[in-house]
Amino acid sequence: MKEYSVYFSFYCEQYGNFNDTAIKIDAADQFEARSKAWEALDKTDDIKFMSCVKLCGITWKASPLDMQDYFNAQAALEKYRIQYIECVDIPNARIADIPDKIKGCEQERYSQFGSLYTISCIANDFGKAHGMLPPTIYEELHYAKEFCHILDRNGENEKSWALWEQIEQAETWDNGAVFSIRELFKNGCGMAGGHNLDFADQFGKDGVYPVYADRADYASQYIYRWTNAREYKNLDSLPFFGENDIIANSQTMDYEYQTLVLKKEALPPENQTPENSLWVVNTEIKGNHGTDSDKLITAENPITGEIADWERSDFHGVLRSEKTENINFKAITAEYQARNAEKEHSAGDIKPSILKTVEDNKSKIAESDRTGKQDPVKKQENSIDDLGG
Repeated sequence: MKEYSVYFSFYCEQYGNFNDTAIKIDAADQFEARSKAWEALDKTDDIKFMSCVKLCGITWKASPLDMQDYFNAQAALEKYRIQYIECVDIPNARIADIPDKIKGCEQERYSQFGSLYTISCIANDFGKAHGMLPPTIYEELHYAKEFCHILDRNGENEKSWALWEQIEQAETWDNGAVFSIRELFKNGCGMAGGHNLDFADQFGKDGVYPVYADRADYASQYIYRWTNAREYKNLDSLPFFGENDIIANSQTMDYEYQTLVLKKEALPPENQTPENSLWVVNTEIKGNHGTDSDKLITAENPITGEIADWERSDFHGVLRSEKTENINFKAITAEYQARNAEKEHSAGDIKPSILKTVEDNKSKIAESDRTGKQDPVKKQENSIDDLGG
């Protein structure tokens, strides 16, 4: 048994970026470590709040006395670093929309490919004569043979023979065959002996080559969500957010300091307006961060300033990060207060706020400066006197 570090990349819905996590696994080899790591990840609570989960690398310490294992370990480390750049660094750079950062990530990626190529050349010089398999595709060769068994069971013997021939050529370091095997595991499909191969379904976590949590869950959709996120800068642009705008499974998330989406039906009909759909938690009154629907939650509306008690079941869940980041709460709150003050003043309920009066007087002073009809200093003094009265 040996200890392996298995790395998963993922998109964190709560924080709106890509990241990775490592799981330590004791296993007989890297193939067993791969399957056992998925089992361990599935048992963690954090998996519920992860999207676009991908197993992007397995690393371990190997003794130089075992030349095949040693070079496999060195290649695996470089392959993980490449996957980290592709699955974490580059997507985050695209979300941030910083061209120089994207270019820097691409350059680093090419550098790691250079390191992987160097390892392959050294392994070729020292190990090929002794029957060493190419360390850059050692793991892929193992799973490619499993694919052949699938083809045999499906009665697709010609495809199986073609793939076996490609595997045997790759094992003798044939560059064309090595490239084809790498492409097959990069894209989930490829060619062998003129036959089309498609093993995309086997790349899911329950497949022969478990690398993706969900093949339909691509990084591009999360990048698109951020780069095309709508900006909400005034009341008219603000929608009444709903269940399509929340983090998946966030109903069980810790609500403290989160922006929550209230269900429309939880409000009286006269209050079912967009500015009343969002609430931020201050404290939970009954129990700490419970998940039961009868837990009362004290929350504040970030736009109206109203504080109210709600039940957890009154909320759809936590608003997605790209939505929250694109809401100009300061501008919308100022507009709401101005509209509300204007309505109340028109109704004669209350006097205009001191802040509004000061702003009005500043405007009048500026106007008198332009027209020269009145001494501005005197006018300012009068305005202050008026406020004092």
